[in-house]
Amino acid sequence: MKNILIPTDFSIKSLKLVKAAVERFPGEPLQVILVHALKPDNSISGLLMLNKRLAVHQLYTQEFTEACEVLQNKYASVLKKVRIEFYYGGTKSYLKHFLEARNIDAILLAKDYTLQPPSKAGRDLYPELRNSGCPVFEESLQTAAQRTLAGEASLSELLPA
Repeated sequence: MKNILIPTDFSIKSLKLVKAAVERFPGEPLQVILVHALKPDNSISGLLMLNKRLAVHQLYTQEFTEACEVLQNKYASVLKKVRIEFYYGGTKSYLKHFLEARNIDAILLAKDYTLQPPSKAGRDLYPELRNSGCPVFEESLQTAAQRTLAGEASLSELLPA
């Protein structure tokens, strides 16, 4: 089974990378880890996990959770698990240990989409992931026709007829 890491901002658009992972590794069983990076909290209460970490699950919507379930059902033959994790690190060694602990085989990034963190504590993990030493694949999330139409992605975009 391949373990694939995909950064997310909890938008439906960022979930297009899950579909891209299924297409990039056809027929291989996949476990997808959707990761959202948060700025490290160096305060005493933050280090003891008493503040921000209690509210992280409020960052994603019911629509996002449902879209994850729909993707998991649609690609059930290859997509064995989709889970959400939060990344609090700030150093290269922390990232290395984070990736090793999850046995990450590949990282998928969007080449034509910039993550929009849902909170002030969110941060861009792309630069660190590109320099992680792990295989990185950059996928386009939009077709030429979609690039001309701006707007939020919907669940229907994940499941074309």
